[in-house]
Amino acid sequence: MCIRDRNDIEGSPLYQKLWPTEKTIELKEPHTANGKEAMWRTWTEKDFYASLSAGEAIFVNMTADWCITCKVNERTTLKSKRVMDLFAKHDITLYKGDWTRFNADITKILETYGRKGVPLYLYFPKGQKDAIVLPQLLTPAIISEIFE
Repeated sequence: MCIRDRNDIEGSPLYQKLWPTEKTIELKEPHTANGKEAMWRTWTEKDFYASLSAGEAIFVNMTADWCITCKVNERTTLKSKRVMDLFAKHDITLYKGDWTRFNADITKILETYGRKGVPLYLYFPKGQKDAIVLPQLLTPAIISEIFE
């Protein structure tokens, strides 16, 4: 099989069998659950630290277009209705950092948490400056556990 782009991978029967997905939603629009919204923002060092200083609960997704693990996690977990409902319900500020072209600010964050590359998933509970580092392979259940 010749893979020309990610649609070839995601559309393949093998991919669908290995990673069946829940209903997913488009990340470009705010997701509303119980009257609250969740929407991914582009990660910038300035905005991230402003949110952290304000005591917001934050989830960080450091990703890259060439990262297969990142794409699988987005499709099976981070874009799922279940997870987006949780983010909205718990009023989580969502940041997505794109390391496709090796952004130096994102490299600093990766190094801070002992990573050489993406994916990196961080959860900062409300009012906390210390992150919970999540595993590189995510499931909706793993995300649910951080809110229990």
